Amino acid sequence: MSSLAPEVSGRSLKARQCGLRATLGVPILADGSEVHPTRQVLAVLVFFMFEARPVDSSLVQLIGAVATQLGSVMQRKQAEEALRTQEHWLKTLINAVPELVSLQDDRGRWLVANDYTLKLLGLEEGQYQGLTHLQLAEQAKACQQTFLALDASDRQTWELRSLYKYEEAIAHPDGTSQLFDFTKVPLFNADGSRQGLVVVGRDITERKAMEEALRRAEAQYRNIFENAVEGIFQTTPEGYFLKANPALARICGYDSPEALIASITDIGQQLYVNPKQRAEFISAIQESDSVTNFEAMIYRRDPQSGMGDRQNVVWIVENARTVRDEQGNVLYYEGFVRDITERRMAEEKLRYYAFYDPLTGLPNRTLFLEELQQLLDSARAIASRRDSPIETLSQRCPTPVNSRPQFALLFLEISNYKVIKYSLGHLVADRLLSFIGQRLSDFIEQNPDCPHSSYLLARIGGDDFAILLKQVDAPETAIQLAQTLQALLKHPFQIEGREVFITAHLGIAFEQSDPFVQWNRPEDYLRAADTAMHHAKASGKGGYAVFTPSMHTGALWRLQLETDLRRSLDALLAQPQAESEFILHYQPIVLLATGQIVGFEALVRWKHPLRGLISPIEFIPLAEETGLIVPLSHWILWEACRQLKQWQYQGYTNLNLPQTPSLMMSVNLSGIQLDQGDLVECIDRILAETDLEGHCLKLEITESAIMATAVSTLSRLEQLKQRGIQLCIDDFGTGYSSLSRLHKLPIDTLKIDRSFVSGIEVEQNSCKLLATIVTLAESLGLDVIAEGVETPEQVNRLMALPGECKYGQGYLFSKPVDAMQAQKLLQQYQQA
Repeated sequence: MSSLAPEVSGRSLKARQCGLRATLGVPILADGSEVHPTRQVLAVLVFFMFEARPVDSSLVQLIGAVATQLGSVMQRKQAEEALRTQEHWLKTLINAVPELVSLQDDRGRWLVANDYTLKLLGLEEGQYQGLTHLQLAEQAKACQQTFLALDASDRQTWELRSLYKYEEAIAHPDGTSQLFDFTKVPLFNADGSRQGLVVVGRDITERKAMEEALRRAEAQYRNIFENAVEGIFQTTPEGYFLKANPALARICGYDSPEALIASITDIGQQLYVNPKQRAEFISAIQESDSVTNFEAMIYRRDPQSGMGDRQNVVWIVENARTVRDEQGNVLYYEGFVRDITERRMAEEKLRYYAFYDPLTGLPNRTLFLEELQQLLDSARAIASRRDSPIETLSQRCPTPVNSRPQFALLFLEISNYKVIKYSLGHLVADRLLSFIGQRLSDFIEQNPDCPHSSYLLARIGGDDFAILLKQVDAPETAIQLAQTLQALLKHPFQIEGREVFITAHLGIAFEQSDPFVQWNRPEDYLRAADTAMHHAKASGKGGYAVFTPSMHTGALWRLQLETDLRRSLDALLAQPQAESEFILHYQPIVLLATGQIVGFEALVRWKHPLRGLISPIEFIPLAEETGLIVPLSHWILWEACRQLKQWQYQGYTNLNLPQTPSLMMSVNLSGIQLDQGDLVECIDRILAETDLEGHCLKLEITESAIMATAVSTLSRLEQLKQRGIQLCIDDFGTGYSSLSRLHKLPIDTLKIDRSFVSGIEVEQNSCKLLATIVTLAESLGLDVIAEGVETPEQVNRLMALPGECKYGQGYLFSKPVDAMQAQKLLQQYQQA
């Protein structure tokens, strides 16, 4: 016991204020342990008294006993508080885990479970503690199977006495389920007895779905990779394969991708025909990280011999991209390869047919003119350098201009070719052209005086050949060659057991240095040589002629004709109702069985004020070449429709032909008109202006023009067909029709060319061909008109053909006549 010190504050100060003068303090100690043998002071039990006095020992013992009891109580309370804190921390921790977490005791009774587990299994806090899986299965019927499965896996875990992992699906009342990856950890006491079981379950439903999707994607990719028609690859920048599919192995001639990968260690050197192309490929992909449509030639290994055959070459097209890592470093190139050998061969074949004559194998007109154009460009370049004011004398060509080798062009025509064709037939005529081409070609190749690189022989059409001499030191060289060729062609040709003789005429045109003759196009030289050839043919003095400026008169005449044509058309379009130089003649189309007129074909004639009547053969090609055919054809169509409507007003119809109650008017439509975007609108306008119904109009289009129609042109024909306008293929049999395409065209009529009709009386082949055409037309539901009918015997033979050739046109019925005479023909037939 002690007195209160004067400096004591706090409770002691309060006690002093209450008159208390002494205290007795006893420490409250915690129980000792092996870890902390020194007993910890938990608190101090203090007694305040009014005065200090000696303490009785029994009182001290009593107070010590009370302090000991208080220490035990305080120590237990602290332990309980620490336990509650730990349980709170544990609960918070496991609730933060988005997985199934639970703890069971040694008998399988649930002790702790997180909120995720309770929500998943439909349990409430406080309802599951102390219950086993089997008890919970009875309580929660919706998850009964889940608890039974958990109980079974618990038993397996205790049997294993170690960590147990497995996958289990948990079914929900709504019929859905989740797949969990369970981990169960058994806990044991020091003596080996069971202590408890920790259960953790992770939802792997999405992961499994992603794995399945990935598996399917990989399987799909593998299927595409293995079965793709195109070659698929991954290659390194160093030039070897990382991956290749079977298609790529086949393209390269290997039995398997593995063999390809093992064999090719340098793609550029081992595969590419031109290694520079591989370098170009690498450069392009490095520049933009991708390459598209890169075409190259590669070697294809011969799988039969196992040896690489450098003569076995294929064309490929590659598309590739760069694959990089996260740092941007190149990992590899990947892409696909397609074998385009067949396409390239087809392109080469198309190019061959574009530039070579399939009958003779010689260059055609197109290639000939291209070569001539290059020669002209070269000559102009030399002249430009020579005339350049800044060129020094030392830079100039030392060869004087007048002594520079010039070129010459020879135009050769077989003058009696048509006689041979029509007397011996087309087959013999074709073989004759082939033999002529071969003889000329052999002469040039075998003649030491004719360097092959300095000559170009071509068939430019029909029975016409041309020879370009690229270097001629003197005109006599070309003249001597013309004489030699004439002598060469005088020898007969042996064709099908008979000797065939030909007559050849040649025209020669030299590179022009005459300032008054300005030829800038290769066609000018070809036309000049053609003109010279016709002069030689007309003169009858020799087999060749050299073009001179005086022959240019013909070209001037053509120019004047074009000028007059433009003038006449301008006058016509300015005053359509005024008297025109152009007039229409009409040739009747009749029903062969009765001679009844069913329609007319409108044919234009040009009555020139100075030259008189000019044949359409002269001015129609000129109109087509200059584009004047478009306005001329518009006028022809308008005038023909107007005339037909006038006849209809006057009552001229096919009244005795129920299926064709109205007269038809056939008007020719040129290929140039077909390409006009406003063709349909123009025809609609003409029909509206003339008040003529569309079904009374028939448009005749040549076979070659209609077979060359593009998609847009075909659409225009379909639009015309929808308006009831009939379409007819004119001169059928003379063009290059494709029978496979014929049935797709919106046509109504085939007009057989007069060349077939004229031969029907004497040529068996003509009869067979006509029979084929008529049968074909009948099978396609088309009418047939025979053109150029001139004798009753031709009518009889046409009527006797299998199928039905209903209609005819020709001089037997009437030549083309003007509108007044045509109306008289209508009167005669109607009265009859």
